[in-house]
Amino acid sequence: MLALAGSFFMLLVISKYFKFLNSINAINRPSYGSITYPVAIYLCFIVFKSSGQVLYYYVPLIIFIISDPLAALVGIQTKWRPYTIYNERKTVGGSLAFLTSAFLLTYGIVYYNIEAEWYEVVFYSLTIACVSTVAEAISYKGLDNLLVPVACIITLYLLNF
Repeated sequence: MLALAGSFFMLLVISKYFKFLNSINAINRPSYGSITYPVAIYLCFIVFKSSGQVLYYYVPLIIFIISDPLAALVGIQTKWRPYTIYNERKTVGGSLAFLTSAFLLTYGIVYYNIEAEWYEVVFYSLTIACVSTVAEAISYKGLDNLLVPVACIITLYLLNF
């Protein structure tokens, strides 16, 4: 996994420097999102391997792989209730899309991977969704690709998984 993540990281750094892979790097603002992507994947893998708990791998990754682009898509399409944090424009619509998808994705993963009452699964999922939504909202320059998984891992740990 280290070789895969490391080579992907190097490819992204080189592509950013030499200005190729425009579908990834051609954005109108400074961003570290592409190079933090493989770092986040490897971090989740390390935490999963050391803990033995699959939730530490699947929950953070599925949220930042699905919820983050969904939030951007909804935010760009609707432009509903824009707000700015650290000179980064976000929208309430995008944040709600992130929150909703993060909750549903987490619920599905937690429901099938732990034995708990439905209301406990709802509590865990809602907590993780809220924390990851705040992490996405306060991140800037593409650092949400790292901040969201880290926030999920910390929340899972605090919830005793």
